[in-house]
Amino acid sequence: MVRALDLPEDALGCGNLVPDGFVVFVAEGAEALIAQQKGLQAIGLPPSMWAATSKATKIAVFALASAISPQLLQAQVGPKVRIVCAGGLFPLPTGDWFDPEDIDAACLEDFTEISSINNLADPPGTADADFQKPDPFKVPLSKYSLLGQASEIEARSRQSKPISGKALLLSQASILYGAPNTGKTIIVLSLVIEGVRLGTIIPAQTFYINADDNSQGIAEKLSFLDEIGVHTLVPGFGGFTPPKLAQDLATMIAEDCCDGVVIIIDIPTTKTGKPRRVPLSQASMDILDGLPRWDKCPWLIPNPETRLPYTDIKRAWDRARDEAGLPGLRIHDLRHSAASFMIEAGIDLYAVGRILGHADHQSTQRYAHCSPGLLMQAVEAGAAKINLNWSTAP
Repeated sequence: MVRALDLPEDALGCGNLVPDGFVVFVAEGAEALIAQQKGLQAIGLPPSMWAATSKATKIAVFALASAISPQLLQAQVGPKVRIVCAGGLFPLPTGDWFDPEDIDAACLEDFTEISSINNLADPPGTADADFQKPDPFKVPLSKYSLLGQASEIEARSRQSKPISGKALLLSQASILYGAPNTGKTIIVLSLVIEGVRLGTIIPAQTFYINADDNSQGIAEKLSFLDEIGVHTLVPGFGGFTPPKLAQDLATMIAEDCCDGVVIIIDIPTTKTGKPRRVPLSQASMDILDGLPRWDKCPWLIPNPETRLPYTDIKRAWDRARDEAGLPGLRIHDLRHSAASFMIEAGIDLYAVGRILGHADHQSTQRYAHCSPGLLMQAVEAGAAKINLNWSTAP
């Protein structure tokens, strides 16, 4: 189909000659591609060839009536799109860029012709346009596109260079993972202190978000971060909450005030290294709803005197189990009992494992000791499903 253009052999290797009576719209670069798209919409005719010839170059080929001047076409699409008329050179798609679906005509005579000024009178997006290519500006994702913003992004970019050791890089998000209680926080804060000392980190623009400590741990870290002028943020204090972090980060990006800002987020994890949520029964929720509340205190069960979280519950636990007559009961025994009760109630092992946070179902197998009563219930349920009436069997 490309050979139907009957291009001269001497044009090969230096571009392809536009045949008499034809015009080619050549767009090179992101901004030109947008201008080409809008110009073709304004013309309101589908090009018989609209094809990419490289990663950032696209051509649209029309037949052109003699009454339409190249100057009029150029005014329609703007200076970013190159108008190539008869005798001029233009690129054709070859190799991996050649796609027969981009060409709707079988020969030159079948090419759509721009034949009158009326073709150029319709505004972009005209309802009469028989345009076969999808309009990217109508796709919902288009509002997030960075097409044509390469220069702006490059101007705002920052070189990724170390600001402390080789672990923290400017303009990068770094994630440090390690097993619980292996000193991750101390390592990161030591790197921050070193960066402040070297002058690669600005303390007034550094924020440590502590979401992983009790009140004692918060106080300890706050004391030495105060000494170097680094901000500490704690969920529930000063009105700060995790949703507000996302909102403020979006504002910082929109207002372009992220330059030089360092944010460290210290979040809690389980022994598997992954945070998880545990559902609570309605009975548990009713108990929590009945607990006393204090103004401006975000904690669920704070110390009533200090309004801060408890650092441990040893005394309260010892008193509770003594009053219950269970002096040898361990906190972990409650977890084991809850799992056993759920299985006794007929809950499948998979669901129980999810509630316990088991990554491997084999860990849940230890709770699979069924009582004879539960086994009998399972047999009766299976028999009821089969629904055989042996008394009427032949």
